[in-house]
Amino acid sequence: MKTLFLIQFVSLIYLANCWPFPIDLIFELAKITKLEFDTLKDIVTAADHVPQALTGFSLVPCPAQSEPPSDFTWEDFKGTWHEIERTAMFEILETGQKCTQFSFTKESDEFKINTTVFSEILNKQLSASKTINVKDQKNVFGVKINPIKESQYWIVDTDLDSYALIFSCEQILQASLRNAWILGRKPTLHESIRDLLVKKLGSLGIPESSLIKSDQSCSTFIPFND
Repeated sequence: MKTLFLIQFVSLIYLANCWPFPIDLIFELAKITKLEFDTLKDIVTAADHVPQALTGFSLVPCPAQSEPPSDFTWEDFKGTWHEIERTAMFEILETGQKCTQFSFTKESDEFKINTTVFSEILNKQLSASKTINVKDQKNVFGVKINPIKESQYWIVDTDLDSYALIFSCEQILQASLRNAWILGRKPTLHESIRDLLVKKLGSLGIPESSLIKSDQSCSTFIPFND
């Protein structure tokens, strides 16, 4: 079981610099004892996506952030979004998780991102919440992952009612690490809209081959209340 512990530990370090929710969920997964062997098998299977994940690395700097859609407001963006597809980097780190949902809410004067997933390993729903730091460019927001690190995310495109495309790029000297999430108000997204978003990701240096479809097959999943 030392191998599983090592994988979880490395994942924890990586997640401290990435998308805001899974780090809290990894703490839950670290408590597992009975199902460690099955989990390890799942991780080995997910490791097949490593070549896809590596396509998120680029030897050029991050692209410039574009202006938000003309009608974009955080008030209209609030609510629940289902993860339709994500970059393959997270396929290994989110082993055993499905039905990922993000709920953007406003509490007092603060916006928050509340994340829920269903863990097949623990056989229960897991949740985490982070405060959003909305930037001067309103479609850009930061999430503090740890006391000294804030990662930035960019809402590239959304119609507010059915789809959203979120992009993240971490500068590493003159190189960059790029990740993206295609979201939908419903667990499925029309293929024509999906193709349009994939084309936009291509212009940002993320090829279609780096994307993994998210499993949204939860009949009894209960999201955050909007």
